[in-house]
Amino acid sequence: MKILSAFRPVYRRGSDRGHALSPAARGSVYAAALACLLLQGSAAGASNETTTFWDRTLLDMELHDVDMSAASFFDAFNKLGRGYLVRAVLATEPDGQRVGAFRFTRGACTVRELVGAMLDTYPGYTLTQDPETGILWIYPVSVPYESILPLEVEIPPGLIGVPMLQGLLYKLREQAPGACGVQCFGARQVFENAGAYPVTLRPGVFTMRDIINVCCQASPSRTFGVTMKGLAASIRPGDILQEGAGGARPGSLRFWRLGMGKAGDVEPSPEELMEALTSPNAHERWVARSYVKAELFHVPLEAMINGAPDGRKAIWASLAMLSMLNLATPSPEMLGLKRIQREMSLDGAASLDRGTAVLAAMEMARVGDDALLKKVAQWALGPDELATIDPDAVRIANSSSIVRAALKEANCAWPGLSASDVRGMEERKLLVLFH
Repeated sequence: MKILSAFRPVYRRGSDRGHALSPAARGSVYAAALACLLLQGSAAGASNETTTFWDRTLLDMELHDVDMSAASFFDAFNKLGRGYLVRAVLATEPDGQRVGAFRFTRGACTVRELVGAMLDTYPGYTLTQDPETGILWIYPVSVPYESILPLEVEIPPGLIGVPMLQGLLYKLREQAPGACGVQCFGARQVFENAGAYPVTLRPGVFTMRDIINVCCQASPSRTFGVTMKGLAASIRPGDILQEGAGGARPGSLRFWRLGMGKAGDVEPSPEELMEALTSPNAHERWVARSYVKAELFHVPLEAMINGAPDGRKAIWASLAMLSMLNLATPSPEMLGLKRIQREMSLDGAASLDRGTAVLAAMEMARVGDDALLKKVAQWALGPDELATIDPDAVRIANSSSIVRAALKEANCAWPGLSASDVRGMEERKLLVLFH
């Protein structure tokens, strides 16, 4: 895939960093690059123009009033993500250089300048922007980028909306235990939650590095740490948690603006977020969910769900909360699920569009109440109705064996969720190839 060279920066210590573009010139380059990206997909995943363009332009994002003090390389890397939502994958070797304090103060700068200062402080590391996806990687300068996670994996057809951790990384670990490890830090439930978001991959043969890039594209506030041990590697998925109690991070605002086609980096109001979370457009819902997940500490999501009017908006706002957790079996006490159960028990539930009713029934089935799902699974939904619940329905089915069992028992015939499709979800295998 050919991308404008301005969006394939490879920063190496001592190299020419190029000349700064004026805001007008930079805007023209961005527009041309985005037009190019709209026509092309990433190496292994489904095309996602928002995250591709967002990742590619992170280095040129402007920051203001930057005052970063870090005690070590890891501390500086974490503050880059937690303070500004600058997403990068970190690959290290067991004996890599990680000591030394870092200090950077600037009234205004770009992310490129901030990261460049970090790499000057820690000269054992370098930065590459993946040419296919735009994902940033920081890794030892002694290691060629192409040699990181070189294990090749054959992806079968139909790998759509699978949980990243349980449906992908754990499967690879099972089949190549000596080459692919998955590490957990902290509480197991938190770890499983952080890795439960849905990922879609194209069929074909790809490196593990390609797959990690696609897993990043699926969620802008998730990243990975990779510890390299020769050809083997240990992979650590995790959330880029917000640092402090201030306003939305610059990277989050930029993501919202690009995804929603907004002008200016203005923080969305709760009303704007509610409209996007309940939009009939799946892309707008995903952008809003990604934004809320990244800024969950100060977005009043619970108040938005409690204050939502009865009917469709209440259910879709609740679905947004549950999609961020995406657990196979949510607790019946979760606010989102309680609001869905309340809505489906009201007389007004009969006036819901059928797509919304289907998703509500699927969420109720995840906690053992599958009576409604067995009923709605017999509906003959048309293409337009199915489009309103895509990709949420596939995501829930992939996450829950209870939902899959109910769909099979009802002999559901919806494309993508038919009894045979569900059996395919359960029988799907990943083939690991060593080269």
